[in-house]
Amino acid sequence: MEIMTRHVPSGWALYRLGQLFAERREKVSDKDFQPLSVTMNGIVLQLDSAAKSDDGDNRKLVRAGDYVINSRSDRKGSGGVSPLDGSVSLISIVLEPLRIHPPFAHHLLRSPAFQEEFYRWGHGIVADLWTTRYSDMKNIRLYLPDIASQKRIADFLDTETARIDALIEKKQQVLVSVADARFSTISRALSVGLDDNAPLIETDSPYLPKIPAGWRIWRLKHLARVRGGMTLGRTLPEGTSVITTPYLRVANVQAGWVDLSDVAEIDVTETEINRFSLRRGDVLMNEGGDNDKLGRGAVWLAPFEPCLNQNHVFCVRPGDLRYSDWISMATNARYARDFFYLHSNQSTNLASISKTNVEKLPIAVPPPEEMRAVLDQLNARLDRFTAITEKVTTSINRLREYRAALITAAVTGQIDVAAHARPVKTVPRLAGADAVPLQSSPKPTSLPDRRTIRVLVAAEVVHRLGADPYLGRTKLQKLMFLAEAHANINDIGGRYRRYRYGPYDDAMVQEIELGLRQDGYYDTREAAGADREKVAFQQMSRAGGHGDAIAAALGGQTECLRHLVDLFKGKDTEATEAIATLYAVWNDALIDGKQPDDAAIIRGFLQDWHPEKGKFKQADLQTWLGWMRRHEIIPKGRGPRTISTSTPSLFEGE
Repeated sequence: MEIMTRHVPSGWALYRLGQLFAERREKVSDKDFQPLSVTMNGIVLQLDSAAKSDDGDNRKLVRAGDYVINSRSDRKGSGGVSPLDGSVSLISIVLEPLRIHPPFAHHLLRSPAFQEEFYRWGHGIVADLWTTRYSDMKNIRLYLPDIASQKRIADFLDTETARIDALIEKKQQVLVSVADARFSTISRALSVGLDDNAPLIETDSPYLPKIPAGWRIWRLKHLARVRGGMTLGRTLPEGTSVITTPYLRVANVQAGWVDLSDVAEIDVTETEINRFSLRRGDVLMNEGGDNDKLGRGAVWLAPFEPCLNQNHVFCVRPGDLRYSDWISMATNARYARDFFYLHSNQSTNLASISKTNVEKLPIAVPPPEEMRAVLDQLNARLDRFTAITEKVTTSINRLREYRAALITAAVTGQIDVAAHARPVKTVPRLAGADAVPLQSSPKPTSLPDRRTIRVLVAAEVVHRLGADPYLGRTKLQKLMFLAEAHANINDIGGRYRRYRYGPYDDAMVQEIELGLRQDGYYDTREAAGADREKVAFQQMSRAGGHGDAIAAALGGQTECLRHLVDLFKGKDTEATEAIATLYAVWNDALIDGKQPDDAAIIRGFLQDWHPEKGKFKQADLQTWLGWMRRHEIIPKGRGPRTISTSTPSLFEGE
């Protein structure tokens, strides 16, 4: 087996995994050794309520300090060093550390890079049905330092990951608080309105004991017609003409919005389409699920047609579409949640509510003009909650990315752990008699942070391209990549992945769009019937007013950026994607010390990126390479290297 060469720290040695661990295969009973669970968070005591998938008298022994992996969920990172003696299911792999420090192994084997390598040695059809055998896994090759260095690295990571986890936990508590505030705001608005001084009248409803004067309580069936959806698994007669059509499931119906990231399809007849097709303004409402999903609703805005609903999702069709938003919002209010819970059939894990009971849902309805005013005020408040949620979520995602990158860098020797852990040296304070008077110095100039740079560069791109019909999320992201890699604006700091529309940094996209809106430059609107990449940028009050700020932040780089952006005026999305991807392939090769010719660049584009890059023709790519040379869009092997979504980088391959 040929070993590929790679740069490794001095003193690190190459091992096979089988040299570092011995597989423990001794079978025991959970009566003698407490049952343990292998989770994403490590090895923990198995709960009494946990589903048992094996014979309690036929389990594997685990000793404290062993590394345990769930062989059928390694793709998701389930595993860790056990702090306890115990027993686990036979599907788990139990490894006794030999030449490796257990806490170091805990970080190493849970790192994203190792998980990818582990998955690469597995067997199966899809990730959820994947399994990895230790007989294969033990041949994985990796570099390790000596035990003393492993201990230093593990101690460092224990401290740093605990600090990061604490920050994430605090931010998650903020999300919980925001969600509670959002829920309370909706509940108040839909039951007593938003005017604290409005007079209230008593009612006979146990769910809405008081409502504002002028409001009226209606049952849902008096406002809308409720129907079920398509029943899955039915058998059609052979030869029946069918049409493949999208349909929505419980998971698609969120509280106030429809999640279209994973829409299923079903073969249906024309009669079924006519009977079950959704219309714009219909309210989707979940018939079943856990209590968090039960009854929650959202308005269907018909981004594509036709579309059907599953039988576990009710279609609520108002007689007057002015009531669609109000009904949807009401399903997510506290009194409605109480109604759904009390009128549903509850089982161990799931609940369901009948059409008859749904039709009895009481809804407090104001006069139409007041209803619109309440909805406008409510949506403005909810937008503020959404902005906070987006900002905090982005921050959490960054912390998680940083955590994963820190672990990978530490366990592969790419950072000097000793230097990170070393305390900062300070100059001893002089005694009063020896004090030396200091000359006054100008206050340091604070540099703009990464978020500010990203937003300013994006604002410049949108401003210069103006009414370009091709400007959307994809084109903007490609120009952000080129601004960093070619215009040398390193402070953008992107992490560009080789996605189908890559180079693409999803976290950056979210941050930029939120920042453009918060700073008053541009808002984004998703195009109806299009996927999320197709957005339009709408001017806000400060559109075009970023000039002084970007000049101060970028200095001489501003003109280079403007020249680059102007080259792409009128370039369609595919052309921009082709140029940016060619640049990335070429630049990555230069960073790796290679000098690729056109054939190698095009081959890397079509074979080493993403399968959907195959939509481009070699002749067109050759044409764009010529265009790049004519306009001096030629990489120099600097700036960000794109990140593969599949190729492992930690370990030696065959």
